[in-house]
Amino acid sequence: MQPLPIFTYLSSRIHKFKLMKHINTCLLCIAAMLASLASFGQNYTWTQEPSLSHTLYAPSSFTIGNDIYVVSGLDHFGPGVTYPATMSHEVWDFNTVSRTWTQKNNFPGTAIYAGRGFAIGSYGYIVNGWDSTGSGRGPSTLWQYDPSNDSWTQKAAFPGSTRYTTATFAVSGKGYVACGFSPYNNEVYSYDPVADSWSQKSNFPGAARQDMSYFVIGNYAYAGMGSTSDGRGSYFLESDWYKYDPSTDVWTRLNDFPGNALSGTSYFSLNGEGYVINGLDQNSVYFNTTVSSSNKVWKYAPASDSWSLWGVFPDTATFDGTSVYANGAGYCGFGGKNFSTLPLSRSFYRFGPGTGSYSCNITFNKYQISNAVYNFQANGSFSPTAVISWTFGDGGTGTGTSVIHSYTAVGTYNVVVSINDTASSCNNSFTDSVSIANINNCSATINHINYDTLFTLSTVVTNGAGPYTYQWSCSSDSTFSNTTPDPFVSVPHNTPTTYCVTVTDTTGCAATACTTVVDSQVYYTPCQIYLAIYPDSTMPGWYYGVLYTSGATNLTYLWDFGDGTTSNLLYPTHTYASPGRYTICLTVSDSSGCSYTFCDSSFYAYKYGGGPMDHFQVGKVIALGVENISTANGVAVYPNPTSKELSIDASGQKIDRATIYDIHGQIVIDASSPAQNKVDVSSIAPGIYFIEVQSMGSSTRVKFAKINN
Repeated sequence: MQPLPIFTYLSSRIHKFKLMKHINTCLLCIAAMLASLASFGQNYTWTQEPSLSHTLYAPSSFTIGNDIYVVSGLDHFGPGVTYPATMSHEVWDFNTVSRTWTQKNNFPGTAIYAGRGFAIGSYGYIVNGWDSTGSGRGPSTLWQYDPSNDSWTQKAAFPGSTRYTTATFAVSGKGYVACGFSPYNNEVYSYDPVADSWSQKSNFPGAARQDMSYFVIGNYAYAGMGSTSDGRGSYFLESDWYKYDPSTDVWTRLNDFPGNALSGTSYFSLNGEGYVINGLDQNSVYFNTTVSSSNKVWKYAPASDSWSLWGVFPDTATFDGTSVYANGAGYCGFGGKNFSTLPLSRSFYRFGPGTGSYSCNITFNKYQISNAVYNFQANGSFSPTAVISWTFGDGGTGTGTSVIHSYTAVGTYNVVVSINDTASSCNNSFTDSVSIANINNCSATINHINYDTLFTLSTVVTNGAGPYTYQWSCSSDSTFSNTTPDPFVSVPHNTPTTYCVTVTDTTGCAATACTTVVDSQVYYTPCQIYLAIYPDSTMPGWYYGVLYTSGATNLTYLWDFGDGTTSNLLYPTHTYASPGRYTICLTVSDSSGCSYTFCDSSFYAYKYGGGPMDHFQVGKVIALGVENISTANGVAVYPNPTSKELSIDASGQKIDRATIYDIHGQIVIDASSPAQNKVDVSSIAPGIYFIEVQSMGSSTRVKFAKINN
């Protein structure tokens, strides 16, 4: 580099001095702007927007400009649902400026629910989803929406296996699809709209899962939580959290989510921070099915990689609805309100700064988090720069539109919220009271579910202010330590074992609970049966049963088809007069007087297009010893549990490959064309596993338990 001439050097110094003066002035402006932004971030409030005309469960959505597009989904769910009749092709446009809903041209693809949407430029995209028309999967399609002419165009098909409840987002002009279900997977694919092509990226590093929380901040995507298999035919929820950098195709593990693990949440980013709202937690999945569990609003700050509890959602908590960012605010709504009976919501909410005209009319809502912990949320038409301050009547103070306060003594307290809004040149305040009758802010109990000697222990916190920390111990094993809310343990056979957990909340309150568990053995009768019902893959409306039976000779059979009709035949055929959910029971008795009954209460009789189911028949009987059988889609494995060998029956079809996965989705055994359709499992550790059986171009997963040799 050549040195500057002296005159040029002096001139540059003078200009630099003037420039630094301007920079210092600008820095003051920037500091003021940052202070304003900090206040802006604090002044988010909830506003209920006009509701849609009907309910929706798991629709797809994306944002283009100031418009939110909500596509397809189920118009009702739960008992009485029929596929695909209750799925919607409707497309609705919510304009965030006029706050109005407008119906658009119908979605031309297969009606789906739990598909996902993203937007790139002036186009919206809908990918994958679930149609449940009997195929057991959904379409691998990508549709592009052009709002300028209200039209849809089918684009390059999704290259992976069919799936739904994926994490789908757009970063730097490309779309990404991660994870999803059927089966659970951790694959990641990227879509390039310019080339109209897909490419596979690095797998999501956590366990395979579905229904994750995710959002985009800057050039990074953030994703985690969600549900994966618990090895018992139900969910296990995760708390891990990751950052994805598309420029390097690298996932980075971040701090775990500190509250109860969640699935089916609402989520969006706002002003450089992420928000996770509502959803299901482990207790609602396993035990407490009368509520949708979490009604909390959590905030994630990427700069510090930290989570904080912002407050409480102002309505009944929901799960598997829709959520987007649009026009400077986050929006969420629809979904289920009750995990057991599944009533749906048609409500729609905005979360963000006030939109004017501004005034000092301020009130607040109060939400009790636990006995002595409250969330107070300010309401009013105040500006983003308004200063909101609180006094809680016990000497405590706070600032912002949402504050959480813990009381330490019984009593009645006056709570005052004050506003100083320079944008409106006004001041005001509002007062209400709270009564504290009990300051015990935390209590805990333990529930458990087991498969023989394998247990899932689940902490139920009935009071307390999250996030919580957990510390487990075992009275008979001093080396045991676990810090998750739901540890998975293996106990010695027929040996009562005591586990304890200490739960600590944000107030410092600690609660301890203990439980003693002992394995429940599976006892077999000498005339045990197991009935597997599955659809014919080529003939809609045709269902078959495979009957596995053991016992003495001269067995007799009594079928109850759940619609008032019965049969004593070994190979019955039955037609239902109308579609619906039926409980099919079979009682078998042998010559020694032994009797055993098996029922399938989840059988749903339907025909494509409606009308009565054409045909049901038992097409096969397999004679066994007293082994337990596990089945899925016509594939059976036995004995279950097993200690050494697993036999596979695929309804007479040739088995091309059998792959065994642990509960984290890792392959432990991979057998090509297993000899005599048997797999040696003696080398793997005791636990819950899945075996994926590939036969005739399709695959089926069945869970089984491996016990000690």
